[in-house]
Amino acid sequence: MVSFVEAQDSSEDNSAGKSIELSDGTLLFNFSSLDGATLKNDRLSSADSSRIEFLLLRAQLEIDADNFRKAQKFLKKVLRLDENNGEAFRNLGDIHAFQEKYKDAVLYYLKCLPLLDSASMAYYNLGQTYMRMERCQDALECFTILRQLEDAPENTLISLAQANGACGNLHAALGNLSDYLHLNPTSLPELRYRAQIYMEIGFFADALADLDLYLTAVDDAKSYYLRGLARIQGGKDLIDACEDFVRSRDLGNYEAERALKKYCN
Repeated sequence: MVSFVEAQDSSEDNSAGKSIELSDGTLLFNFSSLDGATLKNDRLSSADSSRIEFLLLRAQLEIDADNFRKAQKFLKKVLRLDENNGEAFRNLGDIHAFQEKYKDAVLYYLKCLPLLDSASMAYYNLGQTYMRMERCQDALECFTILRQLEDAPENTLISLAQANGACGNLHAALGNLSDYLHLNPTSLPELRYRAQIYMEIGFFADALADLDLYLTAVDDAKSYYLRGLARIQGGKDLIDACEDFVRSRDLGNYEAERALKKYCN
């Protein structure tokens, strides 16, 4: 089974708000702008609408400052005024997902989906939450829907590849990555992931081609090790394979030491 990404605990600023970045550059929980996403509730008075707008803004400011407890208080006040406010539900989902309270996050995301004019980030974050819960099939459903939306994030294909890989659908994951690389041919992390899938399904010549290209730009111990294996399993020159294992070992990959003993003594 291909394991694509390990979540990092770092967060960085972006124009939409706070998020977690995965090792492939995927943004995990994007706290989107609170402006104009909820379907309009015509039953609200102008005073209530103004109050809700103020509370949502205060919640966003607290989110930006990582004060999630205060943000939740403001969002719950919104829901007391408007029990169908999709923005509040979505942001409560984001906060709970960020805090690794995944079951609660899923409930909030599912509540917000029919209430939003634009549900793309809710689908995206729900899918990533399912991935954290190892519910790859549910994640795959989210990302499949997401890809059909006009405002889907650019890295939706990568999310599909991750979900397909986690579910064991390696050929589908390969197709997702190939589609992405057709649009972004210089994207090195995806090139590396595709090489790993090629290795998994036995396409060693294709894996070797991707790893050759990847290693011209990145001096990576694991990739030298994989290229050595691709050379051996693809029936290529053993000397070149052993040189890759040596380079991998020198860069700190202990798997390469075992490969040297197995293939190169």
